[in-house]
Amino acid sequence: MDCNSLLAKEEIVCIECGTKVGGDKADAVDFGVTLISLLFYASVAAVVVSPFISKGPSFMFCLMICFALLFIMRTAKDSVEKVRKR
Repeated sequence: MDCNSLLAKEEIVCIECGTKVGGDKADAVDFGVTLISLLFYASVAAVVVSPFISKGPSFMFCLMICFALLFIMRTAKDSVEKVRKR
């Protein structure tokens, strides 16, 4: 994009100018996986703490959210691998 040189499909860095090609999609997916991972670990902490506090969400609600985020996190990690293979 910067120097208008031609690249092969498997090249990810321009030989002429050193610009990384096609990395925007992978970077966005990595950010999403990191965000979901952080939410998952926060939900695990909520599951551990919820039986000991009277205010806040119930244990079962926290457990369901934790399992849902675990499923989403695993699916997102699989999609990252597919994006990197392209």
